Amino acid sequence: MAALGNGVPDLLAGFRGEWFVLEVKDGTKSPSERKLTPLEEEFINSCPAPVYVVKSVGEALQAIGAIR
Repeated sequence: MAALGNGVPDLLAGFRGEWFVLEVKDGTKSPSERKLTPLEEEFINSCPAPVYVVKSVGEALQAIGAIR
C-alpha cells in the first residue's frame, strides 16, 4: 500500500477475519534511519484503526496475533 504515497502504511493484512495495518521498518538499520516520516506520523495519528510499526516478520506475526 505504500505505493499510494502520502504516508500510507506498507501493508494491510487479514488474519482470522480481522484486518491489520502495518508499517514496516528495516530492523537492521539504526533507530534514526527507521524513524517514521512526517507523512507516516500524520497518517498513523489520523487513522481510526491501530497501525502497528514492525521491524521483523516475527513482530508482524505478533502484531496480528499469529504468534505470541
